[in-house]
This record gives sequence, structure tokens and C-alpha cells, in this order.
Amino acid sequence: MYKIGEYLEVSIVDFSHDGQGVGKIDDFIVFVDGALIGDIVKTEIIKLKKNYGIGKLIEIIKPSENRIMEESNYLSQIGGFSLWNYAYEAQKEYKESLVKKNIEKFTRLKGVEVNQIIGMDNCDNYRNNIQLSVKNGRIGYMKKSSNDVVEIEREYYEPKGTMNIVGVLKSSKLVKKLKMIGIRDNFLGKKMLILVTDKNVELEILDILEDLIECDVEVIYHNINTNPRYHYGKKFIKLYGEDFYDEINGYKFLISPNSFFQVNREQTAKMYNYAVSQLDIKSEDRIVDGYCVIGTISMMVSKEAKSVFGIELSESAIADAKTNAFLNGIDNTEFILGDIGDAIKDIRVYDKVIIDPPRSGCDSKVLDSLLEVKPKNIVYVSCNPTTLARDLDVLLGNYELIDVQSFDMFPMTPHVETVVTLTIKVNN
Repeated sequence: MYKIGEYLEVSIVDFSHDGQGVGKIDDFIVFVDGALIGDIVKTEIIKLKKNYGIGKLIEIIKPSENRIMEESNYLSQIGGFSLWNYAYEAQKEYKESLVKKNIEKFTRLKGVEVNQIIGMDNCDNYRNNIQLSVKNGRIGYMKKSSNDVVEIEREYYEPKGTMNIVGVLKSSKLVKKLKMIGIRDNFLGKKMLILVTDKNVELEILDILEDLIECDVEVIYHNINTNPRYHYGKKFIKLYGEDFYDEINGYKFLISPNSFFQVNREQTAKMYNYAVSQLDIKSEDRIVDGYCVIGTISMMVSKEAKSVFGIELSESAIADAKTNAFLNGIDNTEFILGDIGDAIKDIRVYDKVIIDPPRSGCDSKVLDSLLEVKPKNIVYVSCNPTTLARDLDVLLGNYELIDVQSFDMFPMTPHVETVVTLTIKVNN
């Protein structure tokens, strides 16, 4: 058995869910932050559990052929972009294989065909939504395994113009009151700025408002958040501006400060187009959009379908979805506030289903309802290959797996989005 403080030479063979390198010595697993697949590293065991250890990277004995030999003290200190120095083609290959591996592992299917992942030509500034921590006048990301803030040094994957906004805030008296800022960017490059405090204090923005407007800030909110586990609290106070809109595939969407909207607009357009095409919509089809949030997919489906039922648990999301249908002149959608599993059974009169659940996947009631009602086709949009595969294992009792297509929604991270197409078995 290994001991804390012991040095090991380890070959890295995988990534963890958060992008740490995974090495194996016999049946013992070591997680090494900063190590990449293909590296041979020297690591010091700093934490020890029964079947695994946490290692500190001491030396790269032999670098992976996919390691980009570029030093960045900044990117190596912050979380969130753990694969920044792993070649992009290798990132895509890893994610494609991850999806295939999980499906085969959990469903016991063999030889699953997975289409080539759809990636990005240019990953710069791909995010349209970020949160930056603020501490002692510094604005940036939390340092790994620390309560310190590493100041943002330039725009890598953040929205264009982020540094301009940060510069204005850092030079103001306001920065002393802030705990976090949020920046949302729309298709025109306009910005929503969210100023977060941990108490109900007055924020005076008048002296910097003109500078922020010059940074393309269109709307400003004050958010009060007393729970550090979450980015935002429930209360948003508008300090400046009117409604904020974004657009995907020609559809317009009202964006609230806490609206769920995919962080990569370019890849979202590709993925949603693909998901809708997989439904093979006919003019007489009635379609359910489970986990519809603000109705993004519902809008796109409504163009070809007879009717669409969007289901969501969030009252504010349903309100936004109804507004978005009005904005786009769509009158064949109905948005239902309630439990998704119950609603799927209650509606009953529909032909096809598209679901886009959170990382935790579908709850058992949703899966049971789908198996009971038996829609002809299901298109499952997933952001977690593990829970996708777990849910597929349940659904494949009544359905055949037709198509698996992954999208690199989050470059420089180990995360991947996947669209899976299922069709009802003949005997059902």
C-alpha cells in the first residue's frame, strides 16, 4: 500500500470529470492535476483513500505527444479550462471516445457507432456567459484549491470586451463592494453586466455608467447573494437598461440574468439544428420538448410541427418561454409548468419527444413515463455522457439506438454535448 508523501512514476491514461489526469498502477488510481493523457509523470501522493490517491505533479518525465509545450502560469492556476494545453484535435478525439465508452459500458451494447464529433474552427472567445470573482480589488477566477483570486490577464475564451469592463470596474470605488460579476454577451456583442454583493448595499453606478456603455454594456443588474455555493441569489435589481435579447438560428430570445442559455452560441446553433433534423418532423406531428427552459428548442421545432408542448419546472423559465413564443410570432406552442414525468403522461397526445435534461440526467419518473407512453421517436440532448448512458440503458428496453452525434460545446474542458436518436422497436 502506498503512503502520503510517497513519490510515484505514473503513466496518464484518462481524464477525470473535471480534467485531472488519471494514472493507474495495477488497481490503484492516482488523480494528478495538470497531467495530460500520454504524459509519464512523477507525482507525490498528498491524499490517500482506499482505492485511489490524489497526487501533486512534481515533474513531467516524458510529455504527451499532444501536450502543447507553452507555459502559462495564469491558465495553469485557474480552474475551468483544464485542457488548455492539450492539442485540440486530441481533445475532440478524447470526447468522442468518452461518449462511445460510456454508452458501451452502461448499456452493454458492443460496437456502438459514434459519428465524428463536431468541433470549432476557432475556440477564441467562445463563451457568451462568465462569472468572475472579486476580492480586495482583484477581478478574475478563483485559484485552484485556494480562496485567492487570480486576476484575469486577457481574453482567452471569455466574451470579447471582457477586459474593458473589468478595467472600468477596477478603477471605480464600486469594486470594494463587489463579490462577483457576471457578463452575458449577445449575438450583437452587447453585454449584460451583473454586479453581485453579499449584502444589501447601495451600488452607485452613475460615475462609471458612460464608460460601461462605451464597453457595449446594455443592461446592468445588482444581485444580492448570501450563499457562496451559488453564483447568484434570487433577488435581481435592474440598475440600468431595458430588456436583453439574444438570437440563435434567426429566433429571438429574452434573456433574464439567471436564464439558462447555452454558453457557446456557435455550437448551440449547430447542435439544435441537428437535434431538430433528427426528429424528422412531419406537418401532422405533435412534439413534446421536455426540460424546455426558455423554449429555445421549442421555437425551432414549432416551424415544422403541428404543435409543441414545452415542459419545465421553473416558473420564471416558463414565463420567458411564453414571451419568446410571442416575440417570434409562434402560436402553436403550449408551455406547461410542472413535473416533467407527470406532464409526459398527462399530455399523451403526441408523436415525438425531445429532451435536454441537466447534468444529472432524467429522473426515473421521466423515463418510466416515456416507456409507458411510447412516443415513436426520442431525441435526447445530453451534457453528461455518464448519465446519458445510464438513461439509455433504461430506454433501450423499448427503443433502438439509431444515431449518436457529439458536439464540442466546451473547448479546453473535458465536457461534451451529445445528441442521441432513438426509435421505438417494432414489437412495441
